[in-house]
Amino acid sequence: MPAPMIRKATCLLLLFLSRAVLATDCDATRRAAVDGVLNAFATHQVVLLGEQHQRKEFHEFLRAFVRDRRFTRTVTQIIVEFGNAQYQDVADRYVAGGEVPRSEMQHVWRDVVGTVLGFDSPVYEEFYDTVREVNRERPPNERIRVILGDPPVPWAEIHDAAAYGRYIERDAFMTDAIQHARKGGRRVLVIVGGLHIPITAATEAKDKHPSVGNLLESAAPHVAYRIFPAPAGFRPAVDCAPQFLPATGDLGDRSFGVLMPAGIMVQRDVNGKKEWIALTDSDWPPIRAKVDAALYLGATETRLAPLPSTLADASYIRELHRRAKIMHDFFGFDFESDLPPAPE
Repeated sequence: MPAPMIRKATCLLLLFLSRAVLATDCDATRRAAVDGVLNAFATHQVVLLGEQHQRKEFHEFLRAFVRDRRFTRTVTQIIVEFGNAQYQDVADRYVAGGEVPRSEMQHVWRDVVGTVLGFDSPVYEEFYDTVREVNRERPPNERIRVILGDPPVPWAEIHDAAAYGRYIERDAFMTDAIQHARKGGRRVLVIVGGLHIPITAATEAKDKHPSVGNLLESAAPHVAYRIFPAPAGFRPAVDCAPQFLPATGDLGDRSFGVLMPAGIMVQRDVNGKKEWIALTDSDWPPIRAKVDAALYLGATETRLAPLPSTLADASYIRELHRRAKIMHDFFGFDFESDLPPAPE
């Protein structure tokens, strides 16, 4: 074989071998990601797993994690943000395998306090379907109960900001649900938006609206292990995903800002006036002061929007506009701009 052909064949072989080694290493990293979350339960009764809302990659990991046989041998209580506690009996019947019409079940994720349309992404229905499937295959002592962690707001009875305001303490409600779920030493997995889980570091100003992480730490110190979702822009030393990254060593010393999504704005007093300013990496304490680990899900963030059939439901869209106006009156923010136009 001529020398140029030998060199070309050698390069192709080396390229194939390097990719094979990388694939093998990434397979081990993926297994270690599941192991990392499971191992947190060896030292902590509660694990707070921060969600990136609507992100396909996060929910693929979550469904694989719940399907792992070791999970249900360790944990049978999952508390979720994407569920209105008013419908707990509906969710219980559904994940236990009962016959529940979709028109009834969808109130679980649609009728929450803190978002308009956000939990209509198909990833949330798929989560409940996954738990239902897992429970069908498990013995009674390994079946999962999904506890709905959002306040039981009765939207049909909410007509103004004052009535809505009675249900906005979402972090406090979820913290109470966690405290109840862990009675008797039960281990609890909590799926909640990432920004609900960090604690306030000693160097930071006290939060006027404490997060679940802060409230739980005050009520039961060291009971919870906090895992924050790393954004796509974060680059670990080895670019394999998913990847579990404990907040130790050099990573723990880095600014928590590297884990925050771009464009985070906060209100600050500037010359006696409140202004919205962008936070930079230098404004944050170290990662280890806020959370216990990060979960890297890859360099791609795929957001799965609600299905066209949802957006075409005229009566539902009108109801969302009604809710958005009430939420605007309470918070002062525009919640309608993300909605399709209100049908006539």
